[in-house]
Amino acid sequence: NVEGAFSKAFRDQMYIIEMPLSEVPLCISCCPVKGDLLVGCTNKLVLFSLKYQIINEEFSLLDFERSLIIHIDNITPVEISFCVGYVAVMSDLEVLILKLEPGPKNGERVHHNPRKTNNRMRRTEEGISNEISQLESDDFVICQKPLELLGEKSEQSGLSVTLESTGLADEKGKYSHFQHLLYRRFAPDISSYVLSDDIKLHSLQLLPIYQTGSLTSDGKNLSQEKELLSLFCFFSLPHVGYLYMVEKSVELMSVYQYPEKSQQAVLTPQFLHVITSNNLQCFTVRCSAAAAREEDPYMDTTLKACPPVSMDVCALRIQLFIGLKAICHFKNHIILLTKADPEAIPERRQSPK
Repeated sequence: NVEGAFSKAFRDQMYIIEMPLSEVPLCISCCPVKGDLLVGCTNKLVLFSLKYQIINEEFSLLDFERSLIIHIDNITPVEISFCVGYVAVMSDLEVLILKLEPGPKNGERVHHNPRKTNNRMRRTEEGISNEISQLESDDFVICQKPLELLGEKSEQSGLSVTLESTGLADEKGKYSHFQHLLYRRFAPDISSYVLSDDIKLHSLQLLPIYQTGSLTSDGKNLSQEKELLSLFCFFSLPHVGYLYMVEKSVELMSVYQYPEKSQQAVLTPQFLHVITSNNLQCFTVRCSAAAAREEDPYMDTTLKACPPVSMDVCALRIQLFIGLKAICHFKNHIILLTKADPEAIPERRQSPK
C-alpha cells in the first residue's frame, strides 16, 4: 500500500517545499490567517498560495502554488508585510499599501495574460530618469519632496502597479484587482548633514485584530473562524515611528518620538516595543481602543468608557540591555537577540604559572 507507507513515513517528520523564483528574493512575509507567502524581488512581489492536498482520510500534504505576481516599477523592497489581501511594501524611503480584491472589478473580465506596460508612461518615466541622471552628472543631487497620499489619492504616487495572474483561471477567491490605500515618501534633511543610515525606514508591520464568533450561554464560541475587525500598519524611521489605521478608513493614528536612535520595533495590540543599541523602550498604543469602537456600538456612552484614539501616546518603561540586535513578538512574549561587542570586552590577563 503506497499511501499507507507514505503517510507513515511523513506523519511525524518535517518536509521541505521548494518554490522556484526567477529572481533573487529580497524579503518574505507570511499571512497570519491563511498561511500564504509573499516574496519580494526587485520591482515585483510574488504570491504563493497555501494549498492542502488530501492523500487519504487520515493524511494530507501542504504545498504552495504561485498564484500572482505584483509588478511595482521603480521600487526595491526592503521589507514587506502581507495579511488577508493587504500588501505593504517598504523601500529605504517609501511605503506603499495595497488591498488585493477577488473577482472582476465592476463586472470587467479578468485577463490572465502577462502584463503590458503603458508605452506613454514608460517614455515619460525614461525621460524623467534621463533628466535626473543628466543633472546628477553635473554635480547636482536631486531629492524628492516628502509626500503623504491617503486612499484613492495614493494612485498619484507615480509608482506603476500591475497584476499578473499565474494560477488557474477558475480558481475561487483569486485576486484579480487592487486598490491603493496609502503612499508615503520621506526625504533626507540635507541641512542636517546626517548619514544615510539615519534616514532609512525599518520595522514595517501589518497588525490585524480579529473578531471571533459570538459567545453562547455556556461561554463557547459559535464560530472559531477569525474575522478581521481592524488592521493597522506601522513603520518607523530611526527617530520617529508612524502608526496608521488602514482597514475601513486610512488615517494616521499616532506618531512616536524616540529619545534615542532606534534599531527595530515590534507592534502588539497593547504596546509598542522599540530597541536601541543599549535599551528596550515600551510605548502605549491605541489599536485596541480603535478596534473596540468598531466592535461595540455602546462604546463611549454612559454604559462603557474607553480612552480616545486621539489621546497622546507615552513611554511606559526603558530597560537597559547590552548589545541589542533584534526583537520579535510571540503571543505574550517578547524575544530579544543580544550580542556583546568584542571590542568592549577587556582582555583577560593570563595568570602567572
